[in-house]
Order: sequence, then structure tokens, then C-alpha cells
Amino acid sequence: MSGTSHGLLSRVDRESFPRVEDLFRVAAMRLRTLLVQRCGGDVPVRFARARSTSLGEVLDRYQGQVGAAAGSFQMAPGGLQGMVVLEGPVIQRIVGLFMGDDLSGSCTPRSLTRLDIRLTRRICEDILSAMVQSSVVPGVNADLLDLVPNPRSAQQVPRGTSIIEAVLEIGPPQGAFGSVSVLLPLQAAGVLWPKRQQPQVAESNQEGLMRVLPVPVDVVAELARLRMSLVELNELAVGTVIDLGPATEVCLQVTGRPLLVGEPGERDGVRSVRIARRVDGSIQQQ
Repeated sequence: MSGTSHGLLSRVDRESFPRVEDLFRVAAMRLRTLLVQRCGGDVPVRFARARSTSLGEVLDRYQGQVGAAAGSFQMAPGGLQGMVVLEGPVIQRIVGLFMGDDLSGSCTPRSLTRLDIRLTRRICEDILSAMVQSSVVPGVNADLLDLVPNPRSAQQVPRGTSIIEAVLEIGPPQGAFGSVSVLLPLQAAGVLWPKRQQPQVAESNQEGLMRVLPVPVDVVAELARLRMSLVELNELAVGTVIDLGPATEVCLQVTGRPLLVGEPGERDGVRSVRIARRVDGSIQQQ
């Protein structure tokens, strides 16, 4: 991770955490879809937690762990750098799914092979893609720079540097494969999620709202995304059942950006979505 050219922050803005949590809840849904496309089978992904910690504390957890890996990445705009750290069992299980292996048995820790590292790069790229696609800030990008099989060797800034760690759990709730940590510099506020704006006077807010209200916008409720081959598409017929995975959450997008997360259901015989939480805290309730 690097932030020397921008100045290192020493404290986390606590008001950023709800935005971080919403960002990675949506990112978990998107990552699950991407892994299904990669593996051809369902790979559950859940947001676990976001917290303020130090780089050294995270890297110390991986001391002596066989098969773990870390990928450094750079965000645009701003050129800020972060890190994706994957536990060894997560890599082994997902690589096994890539290769069509049976994952019903236990997983024996082992060092990463060249093939493991190549496939782990793809996993990291999917994680970054899910994170970027879930951001409500336009023009965000994240490029994977390097991948090393020993997370402790990826240390590029002092161990005491404060960071934000977002943790995703991979695998079934009962018997997860392990976790993935996305380590973000504190300057990511405003790059991946909106900065907190100073409140304006009530008259100005009301006047601005009245000017915007007549403008129609498209709201899309997305339950799942699937990728099919042309052969599979041609084989679709009346009565074909398409598996969309567990119907636990629906992402509501406005003009292509995720803004709300809801729960699918039915009311008075009509399909409906109950809003559970907001992704962008800047949207105000009326």
C-alpha cells in the first residue's frame, strides 16, 4: 500500500464506515455473480465487517499461513494504493472449482503453484471489479499491480499505518472456505464512496429539490446477473428453469448506479421489494 505522495492520514473518519459497509455489501453480491461465471457453480459471498486497524496487525495474522497471497492495486483517480489479501483455503477452494474438483472433502494446506497464482490474479481482479462496480462515485477504477504468495512480503509502508479493512467471507455459511480482506488507505473516502457534505440551509435544499423532482429516472431492481454461452441460450425453451441463486437481496440501481438494497417478496399478489438499507447516504428521505 502506498500513500506517501498524498500524505498519510492517522485517523479514520467514523462517519465513513456506513458508506464502506454499504459499498462492500453490494460488492459481495456482485462478486458472487462473477465467481459463478468463473466457476460454473455457486460460491456464496458475504460481507463480514469493516474496521479501522493497522497494516501490521493484518499482515501478522498471515504469519506462517501456508498458501495465502496478497495483491496490491492502484485506484484512479488519485493514484492511491490498496491491497487484497486472500487466505490459503479460499484460494485452494476457488481454484478447485475452476478446475472442476470435488470440494466435499477437507483441504490440506499447501504452497501455491504457478497455476494457483495465475488463477488467484483472476480472483483478485474479480474482487476489484465488484468493488468498483459497487461504487456510486463516477469514474472510479482499480488496477491490480502485483501478486505475491506471501502477504508479509507485500508490505510497502510502515506497519503502524492506519487502514480500513473490509472483510468478505467466501463459502457456505456453515463451513465457509475462509475470508478475503480488502485493505484501503484512509484517503479512499471521496474516491470509492462520497465525502460527507456540509448541510445547506433548508430553503436552498427545498428549492433545489423542487427543480429536480419533475425529472424522471429509471430504477432497475436487479435480482441476479448470469452469463450464458450462445449454445445455452439457443437451448432455452418454454419450461426451462434458470437458477438465479438464493433470493436474499435485490440491488436497486438508478441510472446504472447502485443506490438501494432491498428484500424481494410479494404483496397483494404483486412482486415487490422492501427497502432494507441505502448504499449512498446522500439520498435524503422525504
